[in-house]
Amino acid sequence: MADALARIHERHSRHGDPRREELTFDPAQVLDYLRKRGSHLPEGLRADDHFDAATLQVWLWWEHQRRELWLFDTAVRLGLSSADFGDAFGLRSRQGFRDRRDRLHALLDDGGPGRPDERAIRADRARAGSAVGETGWLIAARDEILDVAREAVAWYDRVDEDVAAEIAEIRRELREASYGPATWQITKWAVTALAGCEQPAEAAAAGQQLLARVRRLEAARATAIASR
Repeated sequence: MADALARIHERHSRHGDPRREELTFDPAQVLDYLRKRGSHLPEGLRADDHFDAATLQVWLWWEHQRRELWLFDTAVRLGLSSADFGDAFGLRSRQGFRDRRDRLHALLDDGGPGRPDERAIRADRARAGSAVGETGWLIAARDEILDVAREAVAWYDRVDEDVAAEIAEIRRELREASYGPATWQITKWAVTALAGCEQPAEAAAAGQQLLARVRRLEAARATAIASR
């Protein structure tokens, strides 16, 4: 992340960006600057910036997951109602709260709470590096992944609570206009749950069709990663 920031600063200095003093070393601020100022910058500069911007976005996504896990773990330690707290995240049941917390732990660590910090740092760094390697595929597949996600979310109010809890995660991502490495994973979870639901039958049929698209996307993802 620090290397990407340094490259952006050096690049804008070399190109004589007249407003480069507005750039900070805060990844979120830098992304906002590039997004808002992009149309005023040379195309070659924008193209080079875009690769580093993707690295910053992935880093921010992982930081977001860590903050969310802190919120969930702290809610448990404080004895807050999991149903009430989960409602802020679109989770409609205690089970949905537990499932999301478990998935955050599965994403961010191998041992759950209490694992030594040194191991956590090494594991998180390794995972972040792997996520960066998939950025190209995520960018290329973005439209189809989001289309699959939206079709799954369309069934949110017509399925039982357990399936809705699975769909709630990608529903929240779409509402927040979030897109990152986990978008693909939680889209798969939502589609798998939808395909396996018992009622209504139309939902399961729609889920099976989406599942076929997910499998094609997964095959393309594996090919893209293998060809690096």
